[in-house]
Amino acid sequence: MLPIYLSIEGFYSYQEKQEIDFTALTEGGLFGIFGSVGSGKSSILEAISLALYGDTERLNKTDKRGYNMLNLKSAQAKIVFDFLNFEGKKFRFTAQWRRRPNKFEDTSTIERAAYVSDQDRWIPLESADGSLVTNLSYANFRRTIIIPQGQFKEFLELKGKERSEMLKEIFQLNRYDLGPKVSTLQSANSQKLENLKGALSGFEGISVEVLQEKEQQLNTNREQLTKSKTELDLLQTQVQILKEAAERHQELADKKRDLNNVLQQKEKIDQLRHELKIYEQTANLFREPMASRQRLEREKEAVGLRVEHLQGQRKTLSEEIDVLQESLRVVELNYKQIERMRQEQIDLQNLIHIRKNETILQQEQANLKKGEPFVEKSKQELVDNNESLAKAELKLEDLKSNRFEASELLEIEAWYLGKDNLDSQIKSINLQKKQLQDELKAIQRQFEVKGFKEAGWEEEIKARENLLQDAMSQLREQETHLQVQVRLGDFAHSLQDGEACPLCGALEHPQPMSGEQAIREMEHVSAEKTKHTEQQTAIQQLTNELARLSNTAQNKTENLEKLESDLSALELQMTKHKETFRWDLYSPEDKSLFGEQKLKNKKTEEAIQNLESEIKQLRSASIQKADEVARFEKRLQTIIEQISVAKRLIAQYSEQLHTLDEVLYKSYSEADLINLKQQTELNIARTIEDYELLTGRVNQKKNAFADIAGQYQLSKEQFGILRETLAASRAEIAQLLASNHYDDLAQVQQILDKDLPVNQIRGEIQEFDIQQQVLERQVENLTIRTQHDDYTPEKFVETRDRYVVQHSAYEEELAAFGGLERELGHLTVEFAKKEKLHEQFDALSKRADHLKIMDNLFRGNGFVNYISTIHMQRLCEIANLRFHRLTKNQLSLSVSDTNDFEVIDNLNNGHHRSVKTLSGGQSFQASLCLALALAENIQSLNKADKNFFFIDEGFGTQDHESINTVFDTLQYLHQENRVVGIISHVEELKERMPRAVTVTKDFERGSLVNQSY
Repeated sequence: MLPIYLSIEGFYSYQEKQEIDFTALTEGGLFGIFGSVGSGKSSILEAISLALYGDTERLNKTDKRGYNMLNLKSAQAKIVFDFLNFEGKKFRFTAQWRRRPNKFEDTSTIERAAYVSDQDRWIPLESADGSLVTNLSYANFRRTIIIPQGQFKEFLELKGKERSEMLKEIFQLNRYDLGPKVSTLQSANSQKLENLKGALSGFEGISVEVLQEKEQQLNTNREQLTKSKTELDLLQTQVQILKEAAERHQELADKKRDLNNVLQQKEKIDQLRHELKIYEQTANLFREPMASRQRLEREKEAVGLRVEHLQGQRKTLSEEIDVLQESLRVVELNYKQIERMRQEQIDLQNLIHIRKNETILQQEQANLKKGEPFVEKSKQELVDNNESLAKAELKLEDLKSNRFEASELLEIEAWYLGKDNLDSQIKSINLQKKQLQDELKAIQRQFEVKGFKEAGWEEEIKARENLLQDAMSQLREQETHLQVQVRLGDFAHSLQDGEACPLCGALEHPQPMSGEQAIREMEHVSAEKTKHTEQQTAIQQLTNELARLSNTAQNKTENLEKLESDLSALELQMTKHKETFRWDLYSPEDKSLFGEQKLKNKKTEEAIQNLESEIKQLRSASIQKADEVARFEKRLQTIIEQISVAKRLIAQYSEQLHTLDEVLYKSYSEADLINLKQQTELNIARTIEDYELLTGRVNQKKNAFADIAGQYQLSKEQFGILRETLAASRAEIAQLLASNHYDDLAQVQQILDKDLPVNQIRGEIQEFDIQQQVLERQVENLTIRTQHDDYTPEKFVETRDRYVVQHSAYEEELAAFGGLERELGHLTVEFAKKEKLHEQFDALSKRADHLKIMDNLFRGNGFVNYISTIHMQRLCEIANLRFHRLTKNQLSLSVSDTNDFEVIDNLNNGHHRSVKTLSGGQSFQASLCLALALAENIQSLNKADKNFFFIDEGFGTQDHESINTVFDTLQYLHQENRVVGIISHVEELKERMPRAVTVTKDFERGSLVNQSY
């Protein structure tokens, strides 16, 4: 991740919006954020963490973060953070919330959003989780990218398990944690094996011998079944022949019975046939003529009623037309005066125009009288202003001719500034030289206090160590000899006369040895060893201290030599700078005369500026006044033109009057004329509307009268035709009655009223005839077919019973054969299943062996811990590349068997010791080297181009030497092209930083950010 831009507003002590451009800061590779304690430095890192992850170091979600993080003088807080991730994509994360207006302690929810840049457009992301963009959780982000105050050594001092979990997340080692998956596979495989064992236990009775025995039984039963089938088929044929004969005899008896039933209905059918004939004959003759007569009577009655109705309508319309024509004659008298009324309307409009122009003429004449004095006054003011402008321009020209050249003054001032800068640098280096010389003298005094000289102290220490080692060797030899003596004394104490000595075998022991003296001497030797060990420890501590002093002295000597070189270069630069001084009026050593000239010239410049400002104002006033005169003159000319136009229009509209006399309407105002014109227009419109309405209604009524008269005449003619047609229809019916021997029309009507269902009756008759004929033919045919049948009921029953018994026996044999066949098929399928289950069981058994091997490999995160250890060893290798350089190869980092960090002390035969024994400066160096190594691994993992991390360490508890160590370490990072930022209140570090941001705390405005490059 590489930061680009950050803005903070209303967050903690940041009351006003403050912005930081990280682009300029990161270009130098090394930068710092400095400020006094409580100025708001660390809040910058908290703002970045809140925008990215919605979390901070100081407050959690239960601490009323919205209220406590919001500045008490601010109504809202907003954070905007732009950065490049490891893929080089540009992202923006924001966080904002506000104070609710009704309650000071109540704030809105912190709203976070994330965007990605796409061709200068910010595209919103679905999630504002920073871990999706940085590939780091918040905890690991604090350990590797932005390290908060007091947390810099956290990674170094983490426990083995916590550090493994951290590495597991950062390097995605979860993909190696296959233990649960292997356990799941083992469990599933074991379950399958158990299932197969249970399944195979059900196939114990299935074998090749059983299959062969069943096949032999099936063949025997198949032969017997074939024989029984042949005998059953022969008997079935006999039964079928007798069954068919029995069915024919029964059918003959049934048909004879049906025929007798049909013949019993013959008399009823003949009666229906006679009635149907009479009804159809009468209907064919009279139905249509009678229906036609009834229809004509109804039409005649309807047309008669219509004639009466039309006659009443014709009379009503005639009366209405007479009334409307009388009203129309009255309106026509007014309608003939329309043209005169329209001309009066035009004359009234002309009179309105005359009144309107007379009003304009009066107004413009008054405006002309008031405007002429203003124009004359403005012209005189313009002349006075132009004279003042000319005088000021002459005075400005005189001042410019007497002033000193500004470019030469700037060149002289630049020379003095360059000299002051060189003097300041020389003074600073001299102070640093004096400080280093004092520090070197202090180191020499420390050597003298300890009884050594800076040169040759290693040889003297080595001699002392050799003497102590020789003395320790002699003491060890004495201790070994005395231990033998003590042991011999123990043997002598246990000797008994007459018993063999376990050493020499003697049976007598005249002078047994005593070990008490040896024990006293051993105690003395042990005390001496302890004393020598303490001396060795003291010498080792002294060696470490002298080595540190020697290294410090060497570093300071090198710094002093560098300062000497820098001082010589600056003095040479000063000499060359003085040679460039070429102004005889001034002294290179005393710039007071130049200051006076500069002050005088400054006053002249101020006078010129004031005069130029005055001229600018006068010139602007002249332009404005000239514009004002032109505008007034233009306005007067417009007024004169409008007066002329008004007079011309009054004369023109007076000539256009034709009907009305202008003198008669002289007392009328414009409003009176407008009202009179509107009344005339209303009379014209009302007259036209009434005339057109009455004319239309008269024409409408006349058209309706003509239509009704035509319908009346047509209906009268239709009534006469219907009367003649009805008389002809009655004569036709009377002729049909006479020619067909009917008594009267009532007899015909009685027959037709029966309304017989003709089709139904005809169908019944036809169905009877067909049924009779069919039954007679069937009885005849069946009688012929049964004459030669060899059939008796007894013979049929006996043959059928024998068939039923034999068929039952055959079914039993067939069922037994089917069961045996199914059993053999089942055994064949089950035997194939058994073979397949054996194959699966063998394959799963092999898989179980393989899974057991994998379980041993991945059990208890063993493989993950192994990979984690490899990563830690790799981190140590990378970290040692810098740690060796920083400690001058005195210390190395390594990983213990428990996955904890250890220190290898190369000055003490490479012995291992805990990292907790490191001093503050060494611990800082180790933590920094590990953080860099971790950052490099993450950079490699994410394929990022640049490596960046931020350290919030105050360094206020470090001494001057530790500060030098810190800066040397940071300088190494700068040389490796790393981007590193620190937060500190130590001014000494700020002076050495190539890029820096200063945070100050203002009582009224809150924290303020000032950038310096």
